[in-house]
Amino acid sequence: MADLTLTAVQVAAVYPDEAEIYDMIAAVAITAGQAVYQNSAGKAALADANAGSGADQFRGIALRGAGAGQAVSVLVRGHVYGYTLSGAYDSSVYLSDTAGALATTPSTTSPVRVGRVVSMSDSNLTKVLYVDARIVTVVPSGPRVFVSAEQTGTGSAQNVAHGFGVIPFAVVATPTDLTPATVGSYSAVMGSHDATNVVVTVTTGKKYVIVAFGG
Repeated sequence: MADLTLTAVQVAAVYPDEAEIYDMIAAVAITAGQAVYQNSAGKAALADANAGSGADQFRGIALRGAGAGQAVSVLVRGHVYGYTLSGAYDSSVYLSDTAGALATTPSTTSPVRVGRVVSMSDSNLTKVLYVDARIVTVVPSGPRVFVSAEQTGTGSAQNVAHGFGVIPFAVVATPTDLTPATVGSYSAVMGSHDATNVVVTVTTGKKYVIVAFGG
């Protein structure tokens, strides 16, 4: 995930008369250009795709800096300048896993599309960001498959990192020693998988691979 470079002093609504801008009260210190959401207290806090607790809800772009408790103008819909946009015209922009930041690729935890790269009508076709917090979409990621490198059982619980960022919904431990150097029965007992690791206990010396499905 590559975060967009933000130049806070350059942040401005491109067509303010056509934009939708509202004031909110800042829950924390906010820099112009940062993405915000509305927290449970009704205040503007920094949006964050992988922070949980509702922080992955995009509600707009702060158009100026503000300290906690101060009013901040938030661009809900419209064009905004102030980012380095190296992506192609009409490419998507997403909430980042960095609090307040935007990114060129979606988060694997909560892939939230907030806008797209569009052109102005000047001779350079200057790139600006168009956002519309009213129609923000969560990008469907679909099922993903993880296949581990070959593992060797220890007879105790082993952690195998899967990289999903969420708990897999299905896991299989498949034996690979069909002509085993270690003679004896093969046993695989699943443990409590988490968002980082598959947990499995396999007979000592037995070779296996993990196939996990997440999404």
